[in-house]
Amino acid sequence: MKDRLGRKYGVSVDNLDPVAEYMFSDSDPTGEYYGFVDKSENWYIMKLISTVPMSARFANGKGNYAANFAVCGDLTYYYFFELTW
Repeated sequence: MKDRLGRKYGVSVDNLDPVAEYMFSDSDPTGEYYGFVDKSENWYIMKLISTVPMSARFANGKGNYAANFAVCGDLTYYYFFELTW
């Protein structure tokens, strides 16, 4: 939300969900990697570690999404809370 001067305040999608503006873009043929990108080509890739129990790790970056997804198996993956945005 914004006040009458255009300043943001309160609770919004911007400050609740760090990936709200990212859209699903790709998955690899094995279903192990899933890529998400926003309008500015900021991206993150989720690596599915296990389905039972469900476990995943993440890599993220800015720009060159397609090139990074092409080598997603070579990226370093972290817990979501360890990512820097």
